[in-house]
Amino acid sequence: MKLELNHLQCSYGEKIIVNDFSATIESGEIFCLLGPNGIGKTTLFKTILRFLPIKKGTITINDQDIYSYSKKDYARLIGYVPQSHTPPFAYTVMDVVVMGRTAHMDAFGSPGKKDYDFVSKLLERLEIADLKNRKYTELSGGERQMVLIARALAQEPVFLMMDEPTSNLDFGNQVKVIQNIKDLAKQGLGVIMTTHSPDHVFQCNAKVVLMMQDKRYLVGHVSDILSETTLTDTYGVHIAILEDQYQDQSFSFCQPIFESKPY
Repeated sequence: MKLELNHLQCSYGEKIIVNDFSATIESGEIFCLLGPNGIGKTTLFKTILRFLPIKKGTITINDQDIYSYSKKDYARLIGYVPQSHTPPFAYTVMDVVVMGRTAHMDAFGSPGKKDYDFVSKLLERLEIADLKNRKYTELSGGERQMVLIARALAQEPVFLMMDEPTSNLDFGNQVKVIQNIKDLAKQGLGVIMTTHSPDHVFQCNAKVVLMMQDKRYLVGHVSDILSETTLTDTYGVHIAILEDQYQDQSFSFCQPIFESKPY
């Protein structure tokens, strides 16, 4: 399936935050929204989710306007993983993930054996089945993030939207979450994620929109968009892109250049 953003204008109230933005995201792709704070990543993200209204332009899925879908149908197309989530009650992991099955239930329905079986298999596939009877509020940050991913996947969406999926995670858990994102894309899921880290885009080998300070939007594959010049212009600090190789894999990563100043 194909998600298209066509000459999109997004705003908070009357203030235009994103203007004349166009991009296409297809099933099986990872699409990263990259840029500094305040540039419009979250505004664009929330507009796609229908949390904010479209000011101008259109968003379509397979050529159908997103506002033509009911809330339940849209939940079957778009899954959402927030940065963090703390429920008011100490639900088990199984209960939290089963909440994602709501999109497939009747208005007054409740989850049945089929839903619990689906979630059990999903937890096994994500290798977190050992957490299913744990209290969600007692989990580590990395474990919670995987549970939130599982809850979104329980909707059986076509696209998964992830808001800073590695936020507040230690390095090891960041690596695990990025690897899971890559695995999900290989299985045909379209992933749209916001990030502050160019390295995450390199690790995902993703399609990216670099949202620059002068309101330009550079859209394309990471290898074509992220250069030392564009990153330096975007973030206002000198950045070098280094390349290395481990066994049969080559990879790129960013290194800020610190300049000594006389005192």
